[in-house]
Amino acid sequence: MKTFLKNDFYFQLFFLIAGVFSAIIGCFFDFGIMLFYFVVGIPQLISFSIRAFNKDRKSIIYITYGIFILPVWMSLLIIFGLQNEYGITNFLGTILIISLIYSPVIAMFYVYDAYETSKKIV
Repeated sequence: MKTFLKNDFYFQLFFLIAGVFSAIIGCFFDFGIMLFYFVVGIPQLISFSIRAFNKDRKSIIYITYGIFILPVWMSLLIIFGLQNEYGITNFLGTILIISLIYSPVIAMFYVYDAYETSKKIV
């Protein structure tokens, strides 16, 4: 686990930079900046899940990230699962739209938290 925590910062930084480049490239095509959310979000969700099983003490940034990001991914899964339930999908769609604003900020804080965690281990 310590090896993962040491390398996690570099993985997260790589995917954050790749997400910025994918957003720039996506603007030239029909994707817009939506690629950023998936290029950065999926690796962070995997990292968050792995770090959840770490027995070390969790930071405030890590807990805040979980509180704000886990409902986004759950909403996305429920929307794809319940396509014909318009009342539920409209409410969950509101969560997704609001998350478009705060997700990049939370993503940067998560990379900073990965940096701080890797610094404690070294």
